[in-house]
Amino acid sequence: MIRLGSIVGLPAALNGRMVGRVEQAVLTHDGHALRGLVIRHGLGGAKWAPAAQIAIMGDVSVILAAPPERPPRDAAFTLSAVKDAGGLNLGRVTDAYVSRTTLLVTGLEVSLGLWEELTLGRMLARQFTVQQSPVGPAQVLIPFGCSLERLQGVKGGARMGKLAMGAMGFMLGAGMMMMPAGKTVRRKISMAKKWMKTNL
Repeated sequence: MIRLGSIVGLPAALNGRMVGRVEQAVLTHDGHALRGLVIRHGLGGAKWAPAAQIAIMGDVSVILAAPPERPPRDAAFTLSAVKDAGGLNLGRVTDAYVSRTTLLVTGLEVSLGLWEELTLGRMLARQFTVQQSPVGPAQVLIPFGCSLERLQGVKGGARMGKLAMGAMGFMLGAGMMMMPAGKTVRRKISMAKKWMKTNL
């Protein structure tokens, strides 16, 4: 699978000639497949490459099978808030993973919030539905009985959380030099140092 955020900025080529760079990857309205790519060349207008015209989606470039066309009006479609079936806000969509061959979505990358991202990393939603919004981005709903997975073994997942936690511990330690050392602050720094020794 490939993370859609990683192809933004890559060159798009047709018959060996660069026709622009990927500006945005757009999902279908149900959120379960790649709909197309917004491509822009220099200062010119945006073009649209439907999923059916994407021959190869590689790590360094995207190969097209036909010339890009005029983008649809809803080419700016995005996903935002993630909620459970009861309406409780869980976080927000930060990216999507798709199969290189079928271009079907294998999971949505979800941030549960700053603290959770620092300690756990980002999560992966494999089972979800999309609720359209008449104004603004669509919302993602996690059905009852379904859970989010930790992004284990994926670049930017749990390892990022460990590094960020280490950086936070460093900043807390630096903050001690700039403020009176209260009991609560000392305890938090002590806990952060123990966590860093165990996990980093």
